[in-house]
Amino acid sequence: VTLANHAGVALHNASLFQENERRAAELERRGSELEGTLRRLEQAGRRQLLSEERNRIARELHDSVAQHLLTIGMNLEWCRRQPSTPPVVLERVLAAQGLARSAMGEIREVIFELASDGQIELPRALRDVIEDVEAGTRLEVGLRVYGQTQPVPAATQHSLVQISREALFNVVRHAEARHAWVTLRWRRQVVSLAVADDGSGNHRKLQHHLFISQGNGDHLGLTSIAERVRALGGATWFERRRGGGVKLRVEVPLGGSVGPA
Repeated sequence: VTLANHAGVALHNASLFQENERRAAELERRGSELEGTLRRLEQAGRRQLLSEERNRIARELHDSVAQHLLTIGMNLEWCRRQPSTPPVVLERVLAAQGLARSAMGEIREVIFELASDGQIELPRALRDVIEDVEAGTRLEVGLRVYGQTQPVPAATQHSLVQISREALFNVVRHAEARHAWVTLRWRRQVVSLAVADDGSGNHRKLQHHLFISQGNGDHLGLTSIAERVRALGGATWFERRRGGGVKLRVEVPLGGSVGPA
């Protein structure tokens, strides 16, 4: 009986030892998990602070530098429209307008990169472009958005924003239009952007200008636009509008490719 009792106690002690070992291992595992969670929370906190600081800088750039550039553009446009402006001065004014637009584009890119997740929604980015154009010209621009907004790759969004900017400034320079429309249309895995106007100006000159300009920092040009869109797997169309004016339309896939027109 005594041996049996001793054996029972030994087995019980062994069981307790194993249970203690198991609990110690469980505590160690949970401690490691807790440390990992705390590290992740700390990293998330740093990311949140960084994101907030990036957004603050982006807001300051938008509210200060971007607005100053808009004012410069408006003043230059006023100078350009004065009939008494000497040709040599007009040439300098046009050059300054190009520099101001280029600077505004760069500022918008910086704001775009600083915004949360490195990207703002495409409709908002297009509204910024329209704001730039309307502030420095007499052109009234409308934005129409159809379909459910979808995530857009950064390279695709950057291209669409630059295309809309150049297309609108081409309308201002050559189409003699009072109104223009930017249309953004979402379909399944495809986004299309169209810029149309009601102009009565020299559309042959506009078409020629669009085809020969080669993206030298001031003009993007339809050839360069088409090449850029093609690199994204998309397609480009340029056509007259019924009732006057012209329309530039590009279609870019969000996955896969768009068939040629």
